[in-house]
Amino acid sequence: MEANVAFVLVTYNRLESLQRVLGAIEGYGWQYDRFVIVDNCSTDGTSAYLQELNKNQTFQLITTERNLGHGAALGRAFAFLQEQSAAEWYITLEDDSIPDNRMPDILLHALTQSAFDFISPAGYFVNTGKRVFVVNESDTPVEAQFGIFDGSILKASMLKQIGLPEQNWFMMFDDYEFCYRMIQKGFRIGVIRNDFHTILHHGGGERFSKASIWRGYYHARNHTLFLKKYFSLPILADYLLIQGKTLVGLLAAPDRFRRIGLRLKGMLHGWMGKEGFTLDPGSLRFVR
Repeated sequence: MEANVAFVLVTYNRLESLQRVLGAIEGYGWQYDRFVIVDNCSTDGTSAYLQELNKNQTFQLITTERNLGHGAALGRAFAFLQEQSAAEWYITLEDDSIPDNRMPDILLHALTQSAFDFISPAGYFVNTGKRVFVVNESDTPVEAQFGIFDGSILKASMLKQIGLPEQNWFMMFDDYEFCYRMIQKGFRIGVIRNDFHTILHHGGGERFSKASIWRGYYHARNHTLFLKKYFSLPILADYLLIQGKTLVGLLAAPDRFRRIGLRLKGMLHGWMGKEGFTLDPGSLRFVR
């Protein structure tokens, strides 16, 4: 693996799984220009663990003043790298996904040996009202319109043209908006077979988990903000179908009225232009 690569990992209150991820990486002996970890104001002992682990300054630790959400924290790391690193490529990791030793080499080969600007282990095409997931059983990337950040690689030079991920959406839909900006600026997204990265995805949980309640609110709000930002009739049609089908699907939930109410509130807040941290995921109470 070339050393002209930087790694970025955002973490929040997942100490146990973070220890597993970093423990695995420590044994790999990866070469890199920078390894940036953003502690998104964790309260579970993560901060103390990272400070102890970093006594020898083996990575760059950024601690936020509050939980900014994934996109904004990722943006903090990207901004740091743009100023402090000469790395040409950025690889993004998650605190609940375990990479294997081959990951950087596979991603670098896929990116540098193709015409793509962003390579992801999972992605989809956007059709009006639905998402068609890309199935690729090879290491040669195929075209997509969206790719997940987890286990992906992107060209550092691209950020200078499209900017950072949305900084004030807290959670949900910021990755979609970022990929949309890539496509609009003429950059290409590719998806490769994922046999190098175990994606655990602790965040979303089961279909009707508590986490899916607040995520539903933020998804609806930020989808609405996206619609306002890039308004067109096809995007409006997609918005109405996606949100409409989701609301119908929530009728099967035991706490359907709460979920539907919060999603509708999210849509309203989006139309009102409310951004940032507006619903506390723990208490499910609005903070402003």
